[in-house]
Amino acid sequence: MKIHPLLLLFIFLFLLISYSCKPKTEPSGTLNKKIEVKHINNSFKLYRNNEPYFIKGAGGYQHYDALKAAGGNSIRIWSTENAKQILDEAHKLGLTVIVGLKVAYAKTELDYNDPQAVERQLKELKKEVLTYKDHPALLMWGIGNEPTLHLSPYDFLQHNNTWSAIDDIAKMIHELDPHHPTTTMLQDISPITVFYISSFCKNIDILSVNIFRDVKKGSISKELRSLGWTGPYILSEYGALGYWAEEKQTDWYSLFELTSTNKADFIQRYYEQYIEADSMNCLGSYIFYWGQKNEYTPTWLSLFTDKGERTDIIDRMQFIWTKQWPLNRAPSIHKLTINKLEQPSSIYLNPNESLKVDIVTHDVEADSISIFWEIIADDSERHFDATYNQESNKVIKKGVFHAASLFLTKDNLRQNISLQTVAPSETGPYRLYIYVKDKTEGVATANIPFYVVED
Repeated sequence: MKIHPLLLLFIFLFLLISYSCKPKTEPSGTLNKKIEVKHINNSFKLYRNNEPYFIKGAGGYQHYDALKAAGGNSIRIWSTENAKQILDEAHKLGLTVIVGLKVAYAKTELDYNDPQAVERQLKELKKEVLTYKDHPALLMWGIGNEPTLHLSPYDFLQHNNTWSAIDDIAKMIHELDPHHPTTTMLQDISPITVFYISSFCKNIDILSVNIFRDVKKGSISKELRSLGWTGPYILSEYGALGYWAEEKQTDWYSLFELTSTNKADFIQRYYEQYIEADSMNCLGSYIFYWGQKNEYTPTWLSLFTDKGERTDIIDRMQFIWTKQWPLNRAPSIHKLTINKLEQPSSIYLNPNESLKVDIVTHDVEADSISIFWEIIADDSERHFDATYNQESNKVIKKGVFHAASLFLTKDNLRQNISLQTVAPSETGPYRLYIYVKDKTEGVATANIPFYVVED
């Protein structure tokens, strides 16, 4: 049968139009996921594709496979730098991402009283939203990180204009991307900040709080409600007590840091009492910092070492998230002393004085362990301004001690191990760092400050 050429043309155009009108499906599985907050029976719940989604997250830029293995489900990043790569990796692992939009700090980076400068920032952020809004790993937008950190409580105009600008950004996001909620990250729970957000930020869906201290009113919800916020919240950064909140210090103002094991104990108690227990308003949390960073010390906020070894805090997070321990757990450190003195003692030594170090440690599987130690010059300026120098200080001396498995048995899980060295020859403040490692790249960390003085 002969088909008329016009009919062939019609069929061709019909097929072409039908194909072009199909939804664009970028590489397989990259269709957008709808995220929403639902208010049900006086409680707030986060939903992803109509399924409840409680955030078990971490903030950081690496070790995402370890996060997945530990039972985590979400990542927090602070800007869109390398966001495509991070989102893609997260999607492959089945993780979600809070994508941070880098908002300038008020006053120090941007004068929010300048409407033209504020408008320029809004336009730049609009480009970022358009770039990433359809990625399937996107969970929500994090607008800024502690944007009023450097403002005085009495700088009312800057506060007002900053939070108005934040709300304009959130409004822009809702117009461009109705599928993902907006949040903004606060430094702790500040009365003036919560007041401004509650009053002026009607387009912020979720409040996020960076908090590294104990809770004052019995629950975070109560603290927030007392200041006017009655909606859902996330802990966008939390962990052990922050160095800025630590009150115990030496005579020369050096702060005392908990062992990684003591930090794990603090975090577990915190999670169970303030995160897991709040089924009404808390949507989840992000442990900080999923990686290694030098902030006051190389270990204070780090959940990994600079060599990528996981601390015992990671194992504790797996137990918190899954109620199961890993097959092989990292070692633990329960006590560290120099010449029988421990924190919070101010320890003074003479130059080249004999230095006896005792470590109370254990390994659940009774594995062989290695103890790496370093004496590092402590920067006295850092005791007054923790942001002064975040680079690692000079290593004065170091060593390693290998303990065979016979030192640690399942019947005697805790073991005291002694090391011997001498104090540095030059006077000044120092820190002794201890890293107890097992064969599975698990590690426990501890440090103790001391001061070398002349008689």
